[in-house]
Amino acid sequence: KRNSFANVVTYNAFIDAAGKNGEFREAKVAFEEAKRNRFADVVTYTSFINAAGKNGEFREAKDAFEEAKSNRLADVVTYNIYINVLYISGKTIRENLDLSKEIFTNYLLNYLLMRQKNKYQFDLHGLSHGAARCFLNEYIIHKLYELKSLQIICGRASHNMADNNIMRNLVLEWISNNEPLIEIETQTEGSINIKLKDTKTVKRKRRDR
Repeated sequence: KRNSFANVVTYNAFIDAAGKNGEFREAKVAFEEAKRNRFADVVTYTSFINAAGKNGEFREAKDAFEEAKSNRLADVVTYNIYINVLYISGKTIRENLDLSKEIFTNYLLNYLLMRQKNKYQFDLHGLSHGAARCFLNEYIIHKLYELKSLQIICGRASHNMADNNIMRNLVLEWISNNEPLIEIETQTEGSINIKLKDTKTVKRKRRDR
């Protein structure tokens, strides 16, 4: 900064690194400075929202998200990250969990649905854990009785996770937890085909919710 070499990439990288290392105060200082210097872009806001969520600063994340929307600096990745923050905080703040489901349904769901050769495909590759869990728990479990079978594309990783099987493992865990309802037809490293076991059971479960 002293030599005037700081730019939007510098700020974004610093905010991301500070958030990951638990230095939220430093991340916030950089975020505010980036805005004052008119460097803040979509990535700046998304990085700060992620940093706030990782450090339990949920109010800061909410304020930044609302500001990003107001400034038209929120894209699908911003929504993805913010849903993850809400889902995490929803463990203790119920209204945040409900809001995560609402935002997911209104803004992310259409990006996931594909249809090829009479088979529904849902691409979870790159989703945050919160968004993926919203999708699995709040959409598929209710809609599977209509689709009968579908393919979940999990790729080899969630983009913001180090373990290259973590999204696939998350999906397999969800399938295991719902074993009375669904079963695996076929699977590869990057995708899992599931089908309905018992239509009546799923409809009854849907009514009970």
